[in-house]
Amino acid sequence: MEHSIFTHSDNLGTAIIAIHVDDMLVTASSPSAMTSAKATLQKYFEIVDLGLVKWLLGICIERNCPN
Repeated sequence: MEHSIFTHSDNLGTAIIAIHVDDMLVTASSPSAMTSAKATLQKYFEIVDLGLVKWLLGICIERNCPN
């Protein structure tokens, strides 16, 4: 069995990274933590930021966030 959920915490906040086959979902507690997590991942992997998640493993993701 392989691990597929990773977390990282620092002074900017906490980032959670979920990996499934060749897809990855990153969420974070703050915009700064998200930027830091993506920058770190880009050091080791070629990544493409597709923006806000709409579908994950066949599940429709809807967000209700104030603007």
